[in-house]
Amino acid sequence: MKKNSESGEFIIWTLPAQEYIVCGVEAETFKDLYSSALKKAWTYSIDWIKKYDLVKDIFDVEIFYGEDNIYMEYWFPVVSGQPSVNFGVL
Repeated sequence: MKKNSESGEFIIWTLPAQEYIVCGVEAETFKDLYSSALKKAWTYSIDWIKKYDLVKDIFDVEIFYGEDNIYMEYWFPVVSGQPSVNFGVL
């Protein structure tokens, strides 16, 4: 959840019900997480999605945990088969 910048209240966004590939990533610092670890996780996940003949949907979700933000999960919504639109990633 994130805070609304005007009211300070939390905004709740619900993920659509579908299948997701979830890749957990951890690093020693937030800088390490966001600079190198995330790129490695992204590359591995995209290769894994291709290997199993899945297609990444149009959005991704990043969820950060803890006060220091050194662990996160990357959620990739996936569908089976060929994409109807080329998203430029796969």
